[in-house]
This record gives sequence, structure tokens and C-alpha cells, in this order.
Amino acid sequence: MPAPTSADYARRAGELEGELHTGRAVRLLYATDASEYQELPAAVAMPRSDADVRTLITFARTHGLG
Repeated sequence: MPAPTSADYARRAGELEGELHTGRAVRLLYATDASEYQELPAAVAMPRSDADVRTLITFARTHGLG
């Protein structure tokens, strides 16, 4: 599966009602949880609708993310 490019993320962001962040600062904020582990996500999605969730799931499956 092809890794998504910055253009892929930009296109997907334009299709969402919500937000899709790929900047390092936001990704760092979401890299940790209540555990001791830290993993930098490829992007941070903030969907606003069911359609956004469907779009993001399709994108993740297409690119082998998750």
C-alpha cells in the first residue's frame, strides 16, 4: 500500500467538514496518552460528521494506516 504524501493529506483535508492536522506541533500533542509510550501519529483528524469518519476510514485503509 502506498504511503500517503502531503498532497494526499491536503486533498483529504479539503474534503472534510472537520479538520485534519499534519503539522508537527499538533501531532506531538497527540503522541502520548496516559501510558509511558509515545508514538508520533501521521496526522490528527477531528471529524465533524459521519461522512468525515467514512472518508477517513477509507483513506486509512487505502494507505495501510492504523
